[in-house]
Amino acid sequence: ELGLFERIILLFHSEHASDILWILSNALECLPEVVCLKFDGEFIEQLVNISHSCNYDIKKEIAYLLATLIIFSSDDM
Repeated sequence: ELGLFERIILLFHSEHASDILWILSNALECLPEVVCLKFDGEFIEQLVNISHSCNYDIKKEIAYLLATLIIFSSDDM
C-alpha cells in the first residue's frame, strides 16, 4: 500500500479535488474490497459537508463517489 491513499487524500484540499475524487471512484470500482475499508463514516460525512459549499464539478464527483461506494460496498460496511 505504501500510504498511497493518504497521499491522495492530502491532495483533496487543492485545486485537484475533482481529479482526486475521480481517482478514488475508479479505485473503488477496481478494488472494492481494499478501498471500501478506507472510507469510514467520518470521511463520508466530510464529503457530504464539503458538497454543500463547493462548485458543480466537485459536487458531481462527490455524488459519483458516494453512489459507487453504495454499489460496491458490502452489506456489513
